[in-house]
Amino acid sequence: MSWLTKANRRVAAVTALVGFAVLAGSTASWAYWTSQATVQVTVNSADLTVTTANFSSLAKTFANSSLVSTGSVTVTNSTAGTSAQQGKVNLTFSGTGGDPYRSNFTFVVWLSTAANPCTDAATPGATLASGLWSSSASYVTPNGSGFAVGESRTYCVRTTAAPATTNWPASGAVSFTPQISAVIALGNYGGSASATTTQQTQYIYPLVTPPSSATTWNYIHRVFTTPVGNYCTDLEGGPGPNAIGWPCKNGGTANQSYRFDAVAGKAGYYTIKSNNTAGLVLQQNATGAAVTAVAAVTGTAAQQWTLQQTPTSYVGTVTRTFYQFVNASTGQCLTYAAVNGTTAALNQMAMANCDGTASQQFLVVRTMFSGVQGATDTVSCAYANPTFTISLSAATPNMRYELRVGGTSVANVTTNASGVGTLTRTYTAAATGTFEIYEASGAAADPGTLVATGTFTKGGTAGSATNACTVTGMGT
Repeated sequence: MSWLTKANRRVAAVTALVGFAVLAGSTASWAYWTSQATVQVTVNSADLTVTTANFSSLAKTFANSSLVSTGSVTVTNSTAGTSAQQGKVNLTFSGTGGDPYRSNFTFVVWLSTAANPCTDAATPGATLASGLWSSSASYVTPNGSGFAVGESRTYCVRTTAAPATTNWPASGAVSFTPQISAVIALGNYGGSASATTTQQTQYIYPLVTPPSSATTWNYIHRVFTTPVGNYCTDLEGGPGPNAIGWPCKNGGTANQSYRFDAVAGKAGYYTIKSNNTAGLVLQQNATGAAVTAVAAVTGTAAQQWTLQQTPTSYVGTVTRTFYQFVNASTGQCLTYAAVNGTTAALNQMAMANCDGTASQQFLVVRTMFSGVQGATDTVSCAYANPTFTISLSAATPNMRYELRVGGTSVANVTTNASGVGTLTRTYTAAATGTFEIYEASGAAADPGTLVATGTFTKGGTAGSATNACTVTGMGT
């Protein structure tokens, strides 16, 4: 080999090392001794770098009506240099905090393009990474697709929160920290950067599974202190169609009672069927418009509801939990204005974004009557000298019931897990009058929900033909 050829090879090797040193940075040192010598490079933190920006755009407060959020992160090869070599980039997405509910959040990552932008309405492009925020997922640039010096790319990151059919905390609030870690590498040299943001929820409460048998009917009502009393979800004029709030009745209440029928193939969702002769179901309409009772149509999301247990309770003799009713079509809550119940137009049941306020908190109480849908009666009374016995066979489980005669409390019972219990009243002398059965006695001015009424007669003797006990306020 000629000395010229050897010299040319040496110049080429030195030139290559100079180029690498430019990439490595101005503080790098190198030396060339022989054809077998090695390169020695010292790289400081500023020599090979990557930056992330905009990750804070992932910040989001999720709600039943807003379960999807799309943000972005811009990754830049911020290395100072003029090298044409591309840096291999590794992006890792992970999260911390919010255990164990962080697994309720999934994410998917794609490259932002004009056709697939970083918006909630956009169709995602090819998936680069996906998973749960409770674990981690990574994306590595393919060979030949690394970042040139100064190059930036924007990645879309979409988070989807699971609906309330998944486990959620009693408070309705979860907070966790998504994180991105970016690493850039060239040979044995690299740099890294990371960014975090916060995602949280509000008013997404644990799912309630209501009784959904064909014989179980329920009042859905608010409790007011001014004026005192219970106001039931009612169909205006009897058949509706508008759903309104109206004082709970003790007779003719078929249009105030409802059955929860499970939606086939959609766990956690129910139609709310009226106990009137038409058997209509409650349906959401436009935001702010009246909720109506209409004929059921299979698969109609506006007729499908979940019940969520709020952290708020009505504290009386028995503590009763309030529920919110969330519609499947919008994630909005059934809403009833806090008015006095004197004008139907003022009491319209409508829909609004869930906000945790009293206007969206309802009690659910089993009725004591069969109504017109063919179910058997759930309350009965009988006389056996000298005691009148009122039997509850399908009341609200583990609930306290109170028997009042002439407005005075005379007996109470807490039903068992099957809603079974008895109320008794003993007379030693002739007596006659009316009785009332209330669910969950509260403050003195609010005895609870009136669920049945009746009459009794006690003759002067044990065998008197006048001895009788009859339930009259059964809602039929």
